[in-house]
Amino acid sequence: MTGLKNLLTLEPDKISLKKFIILIITAYIFAVAVRFIWVYQYHDQPNIKWNNQIIINNSDGYYYAEGARDILAGGIHRENDNSPIRSAPSVLTAYATKILPFSFETVILYMSAFLGSLIVIPILLIGRRFSQNSLGFIAAILASVTVSYYNRTMTGYYDTDMLAIVLPMFVLASLLIGLKDNKETNLLITGLTTIIYQLWYPEGYSIIFATAGILFLYSLIKEPKKAYNYKLITFMLIGIAGIPLFLKAAIYILLFAFFIRFKNRYDKYLIFILPAAGITLLLFTKGLAPVISNIKVYILREKITSALTDNFSLSFFNVKQTVQEARKIPFDMFARRISGHSMPFVISTLGYLLMIIRYPAMALALPLIGIGFISLKGGLRFTIYAVPVNALGFAYASCLAAKFAYSFKKVKHIKSALLIIITALALYPNIIHIINYKKMPVVTTIEAAALEKLKKIANRNDYVISWWDFGYTIRYYSDVKTLGDGGRQSGNTNFPLSFILTENQTAAANMARIATRYNGIIEDAMKDYNFTDANNLLKALKTDRLTLPEKEEDIYIYLPFRIIRNQILTTIRAFCNIDIMTGRHYKMPLLYQVKRFKENQDAIIMGNGFKLFKKTGEIEKNGKKFELNSLIITGYNKKKEFGKRIIEYNPMSDLYIIYMQSYGELLLMDKQFYDSLFIRLFVLEDYDKTLFEPVSIDPWTKIYKLKK
Repeated sequence: MTGLKNLLTLEPDKISLKKFIILIITAYIFAVAVRFIWVYQYHDQPNIKWNNQIIINNSDGYYYAEGARDILAGGIHRENDNSPIRSAPSVLTAYATKILPFSFETVILYMSAFLGSLIVIPILLIGRRFSQNSLGFIAAILASVTVSYYNRTMTGYYDTDMLAIVLPMFVLASLLIGLKDNKETNLLITGLTTIIYQLWYPEGYSIIFATAGILFLYSLIKEPKKAYNYKLITFMLIGIAGIPLFLKAAIYILLFAFFIRFKNRYDKYLIFILPAAGITLLLFTKGLAPVISNIKVYILREKITSALTDNFSLSFFNVKQTVQEARKIPFDMFARRISGHSMPFVISTLGYLLMIIRYPAMALALPLIGIGFISLKGGLRFTIYAVPVNALGFAYASCLAAKFAYSFKKVKHIKSALLIIITALALYPNIIHIINYKKMPVVTTIEAAALEKLKKIANRNDYVISWWDFGYTIRYYSDVKTLGDGGRQSGNTNFPLSFILTENQTAAANMARIATRYNGIIEDAMKDYNFTDANNLLKALKTDRLTLPEKEEDIYIYLPFRIIRNQILTTIRAFCNIDIMTGRHYKMPLLYQVKRFKENQDAIIMGNGFKLFKKTGEIEKNGKKFELNSLIITGYNKKKEFGKRIIEYNPMSDLYIIYMQSYGELLLMDKQFYDSLFIRLFVLEDYDKTLFEPVSIDPWTKIYKLKK
C-alpha cells in the first residue's frame, strides 16, 4: 500500500496567498462569464421581459421571490398564503434588493449566476489543503460549468440550488482543513457553515448526517484516539439538530471556550462523551425521520400516499412518479450531467477512488457522490451533488497523467501543456451544452401581464385555481392564494386540482368551492358533510344536491396554453383517476395529442397509427375503424377574436377531434375529456354562463371567475 501511495503522490504545488486569491478571482470570473451566454441569447426578445428585465427560467424561484416581495412590503402574512417571508433565500434577496442599485427583477435574475459561481472557492480550498493548487483550479473551472451544475445555477435559475452545493462543499473544505490543522477555530467554521447550510437548505440534513457518520468511521479506523475529530462531529450534529438557533450558538460558544480553556486535558474522555451527546441530541430532535423519508420517496419510490383520519384512510397518487426530475435516467445521461461526457465521467470516478487511496480523508465526500449516484434510480435532480467531487477526481487523474508523462519524457512544460489540453477537452462538451441550452423563461410577457391584471381585480384573500406547476407564478404576479404549488404537490393536494380541471363544469365548480373552504383537504369536507365514503362525496359534487359553503372569497380559474403545449393534461387527470378509498386506478380517458401531422385531400394522418377520413368521419387505428362524433376547428383572426367551426358526423359516438388551427395542435379525445373544464373553457371557450364568467381571455392564458 505504501508503494501505491508513493505512486499516487503528486509533487507539492504551493503558491503564495496572493497568487491563490488570483486563482479564485480568475475561476470565479470564468464561471460568471459563461453564465452570461444565456443572457446574450435572450437580451433582445421583448416577449419574455417584465419591468425591462428578462423573466427568470425556474418556476420554483417565484416562491422565494414572493417571500422577498412580501418582506420588502413589510412582511405582511395572511392565513394559508404560504409566503416564505422567513426563508433564507427570500431574506437574502430582500436585503440584496435594498442594498444594491438594481431592480428586484434584476436581482432575482442574476443572483443564481453570482452565488452559484462561488462553488470555485471551496474546491480551490480543498486543492490548497492538499498542496495541489493546479488540481484545485482545474476542478473549480470544470465543476462550475458541468452540465448538471450549470443547469441549476445558470442565470435566471433563481432557487435554493444556487447555494445548495456551494455550502456543503464549504463544510467539506472546512472538515478537510480542520483534520489537517487541528485548530479550534476550524470547529467554529465547521459549525457555522453547517448552520448556514441548514438555514439555506433544510433538506441537506441527510448529507450532513451521512458526512458525520463517514467522519466517525474514518476516525475509528485511521485516528481512533484523536479527540479533535469527535469535536468536529459534535459541531456538525449540533448544527443540524432541531433546536433554536440561539441555543446552537450558545452551545458552540460554551464548547469552544471549554476546548480553549482545557486544551487536550480531557480528550481521552471526550472521545466517548462527545459522539454520544451529539447523537442523543439528534435523536431527540429530528432523528432519522428526514433520512428515512427521502429513502422512501427516491429509492423505494412509493407510488401511493395515504392520508389518514380518525375513521378511514384515503389513497392518492404520488406526484414523484410524474415529475421528470424524479424519474430514472439512463447511464449516458447520468454520466453527461455529472462530467459532460461518459469518458471524463469514467476518468473522474477512477480519479476520485485513487484520491481516496492517497488522501483517505477525501472519503468524507462519499455522501455527495452517493447522492449523485442515486440519480440512476431517484432522478436527474441529484446528479448535481456529484459534480464538484467528480471534478476533483478528474483533476487528480489529470495531474497523475501529467506526472507520468513527465517521468517518461522530461520535456520542459510538458505537464502544463498536457493539463491545458486535457482540461480543454473536458470543458468542450460542457461549453457546447451551455451554448445550446436555451432554457426559456417560465412565463411570457403576455402571461405575466394577464396575471398582473388579475392582481388589480382580485382580493389578496381570493383563490386562483390551476395546476400546481403554476402556483408560485400565480402567487407572485397576482398576490392571491392557491391550493397547489411546487411545495404542495402531494397526491391529496393534487386530487382536487385534478378533479376541477378534468371533470365537467358543474363538478369542477362545486369542488372549487369545497376545496378552497377546506384548503384542499378532502377528509375534512367528508367529516363536515358526514360522508364515510369519499366516492359518495365526489358523486354529490357532480350534482346540485350538495349544499355548498357560503361564499367568503372569490375563486378564479387560471388556464394557460402551457398545459396543452407541455402535454400534461393526461398527467393532471391521473391524480383524480383513482378510487381514493381503495387506491385502484380507473381506466384512463382517451386524449391523444399531436402537433406534427400530415393532411391530404381525403385524410388527416395523425401518427401512431391514427388516421381520420374527412368525408366519412371514420378514424382508423392500425386497421381498425371507429366513428367520430365531431371535428371541431378552432382559431383566432387578426384581431385575436376566437372562432370555431363544427363538422358533425355521428352523434352517438364518444370520440371527438379538435383542431386548434392557430396553435397547430390536434387533439383526439373521448367524451369525458371533451366535457372537462379545461377543454370546454380553454380550448372551446364554451363555458356555462351560470357558473363562470371570463375575466381575462387571450390565446395564451384564459382566466375565469366562479360565480357561485
